[in-house]
Order: sequence, then C-alpha cells, then structure tokens
Amino acid sequence: MAAGCSSHVSQTTVTVTNPIPDVPPVVTLSRSGASPRELHIFARDVATFVNQDDRAHDMRADAHLNNDARCDTVGVGVLQPGESKKAQLQPSGVVCFYRDERDPDNGALQGYVLTHY
Repeated sequence: MAAGCSSHVSQTTVTVTNPIPDVPPVVTLSRSGASPRELHIFARDVATFVNQDDRAHDMRADAHLNNDARCDTVGVGVLQPGESKKAQLQPSGVVCFYRDERDPDNGALQGYVLTHY
C-alpha cells in the first residue's frame, strides 16, 4: 500500500483514510499476489490488470463480497503470463471486489477497486 494511505477490508465494509490520487490504475499480478490490493481511481479511468506471473490468472468480480451487480465490470477474465487487460468503467463510489477464480481462497490474489469521480 502507498505511504500515507491506509484502509481496512471486511466482508462488506471498506474504510479508507487518505487515499493517494496519483497512483496509476494498474493491478499487477505476480507470484506474491496482486499489487496494489486496494486500488483507488480518481478520474473516469479503468483498472488495468497486468499478469507478470509465470502462470495464468482468472480475475473476476467476487460475487461473495460485491453487493452491486455493476461490479461485474471489474472482472477481466483469464490473463495469460505477460498479458494485460482493461476492466470496464466502474460505478463511482461503489467498492468492487475482485479475486482470482483459479485460486479463490488466496487472499493475496483478492482486492478491490473504488472509483472517486
């Protein structure tokens, strides 16, 4: 997480303190997990998922945590090693959780995107 930014994620509640607005809207997937796991977007932009791992990942909206059907836009599907995909535009002010459906219990491959526009 970026310096000066803190948050807490639970089943349906996200508390954000001082999000950093100048972080590019990119989630990088590697052997150690997704980074950042909490992505804040401050313009009408979309999250890009980049797979820098040596295995494929299936990044989808987390149906267990999302309370808003519009959060399906955070999913990008299967990403092969070296591939990147852009998510669709997400609803502003709605926390949209994602996870790797190939490893759904791995907390390091879970996170959320929150837009502020």
